Amino acid sequence: MMKKSLFALAIVILCIALIPIVGNRFMHHYIEKKMLFVQKNGLHVIKQEQKKSYLLTTYHYECILDDMEKLKIVPQNTRKIVAGAVLGVDIGYKNLLFARVVSLDFYPLKLSPSIHQLLEKKDKVFTQQIDSFLAKKGIFYHLEYNLLTNTFKGYMKDISQNYTLKDDCNITTILSGMTYKGEGNPLNAQKINSYLRELLLKIVKKDGKNTKIMLERVSSLSHSSTHHHRIDFSKNIAIDNLYYITPTTSLHVNNYKMILEVKDLNETTYRTFSKMDVLDEKSRKKYIVELFDDKFQVIVPEFSCRNIILAQKPLGGIYTSVNISMQKALEMDSNITLAKPLYETLLQALPKVGIVDEFAQKDGEKIKIHLHLKDKKFFINDKVLP
Repeated sequence: MMKKSLFALAIVILCIALIPIVGNRFMHHYIEKKMLFVQKNGLHVIKQEQKKSYLLTTYHYECILDDMEKLKIVPQNTRKIVAGAVLGVDIGYKNLLFARVVSLDFYPLKLSPSIHQLLEKKDKVFTQQIDSFLAKKGIFYHLEYNLLTNTFKGYMKDISQNYTLKDDCNITTILSGMTYKGEGNPLNAQKINSYLRELLLKIVKKDGKNTKIMLERVSSLSHSSTHHHRIDFSKNIAIDNLYYITPTTSLHVNNYKMILEVKDLNETTYRTFSKMDVLDEKSRKKYIVELFDDKFQVIVPEFSCRNIILAQKPLGGIYTSVNISMQKALEMDSNITLAKPLYETLLQALPKVGIVDEFAQKDGEKIKIHLHLKDKKFFINDKVLP
């Protein structure tokens, strides 16, 4: 009896040990199916490698973006720019029978020929630096996709680069702490939550005309859903600090927030419009008219910032909410509250805003404005604008 039990236990252990060797057939077929799909839709695989260890299977692909008409995920206005670029893709999964998490790494390896030639004409040394940066996977995205829960998470590798151009202009670029997670297919996610710790672009010139653009602690939440060929989507953005400094301007925006909601948008018209070439002005105008002829609603529950500092002078903040409806005719309702110094600065910079001044409600150090559009009549603080 004891021998039979030990024999049975040995068989069980052997079967478990053989699972990674037999491999994860489901994941293998899943990867093959997806790679066949992308090859039929604009990606041409020029290099392919597979490595298999006891517990892990990995694939390495190098692809050229060659048939841009088929590559629908790339916006139409950028297709000419990226056509011919080389993209590296690494895919990995565990060999365990029921493992359903696939790991993906994406990184551009070469610029498109058109962009490369354009840069090389202007600055050959800088172009060589960019080539080296990309070859070392300088722009690198990592993603883990769980097929069972239909969720994903990932990050973008930190970037810290410094370049000196042939005119002695120095460019510093920093991107750090970018993470994201979401629900649904990563290429068409229903929900994405992202965070960026810092983004910096600094340009230092010999003549002293320097520029600095900096974002600190940026968070974003996007959500979309489709029902009966109509789309609802929302976007929440929060930025702790935004800096824009030039020889003539010094701007610091503190605690910026925006919440945008769009409801009941025509799916076909919207998707066609979003994929159009931005330079195709005639077609874009046509679809804009179609969008506004349809019934939908735009709500901005909050557009605000705590403090705007211009030329080292604190001007205070602004809080705005907007509701725009296209159910029958264009209707709009908006409430705006501004700090008095900010309001006065806007009046000086934009004289046409002065028409609002006689209707504005002054409440101590705050200015309150209620805008309302209905039946083709425009109201400011309940007074009809002549």
